[in-house]
Amino acid sequence: MALKKCQRCGEELSTGAYIAVNSIVHGGSLPICRHCLAKQIDKAYSEGNGWNVVDKICQWADVPFVPEHWEKMYEGHGRDAIGVYISTFRGKPYDTLDWK
Repeated sequence: MALKKCQRCGEELSTGAYIAVNSIVHGGSLPICRHCLAKQIDKAYSEGNGWNVVDKICQWADVPFVPEHWEKMYEGHGRDAIGVYISTFRGKPYDTLDWK
């Protein structure tokens, strides 16, 4: 199994620890592992800045940020929400949408 180094924590983790994206910039997955992304989102929410951080992650992943959908997923999936959200918005019927 291939390993990839997280740009946030520096750990070498299997590619399954990263969120797959369509963005050509990131070579198939975000450069920050799921655990670090979840920590960033938790911290941002505790500081009242959650939507801004999630919007930036969506920009990196080249998926649209739809606050209403994000909030529902965050409530239902907790720390796994960003992976579920990106997976949903990179599939059909959203595959023609990007962050813009």
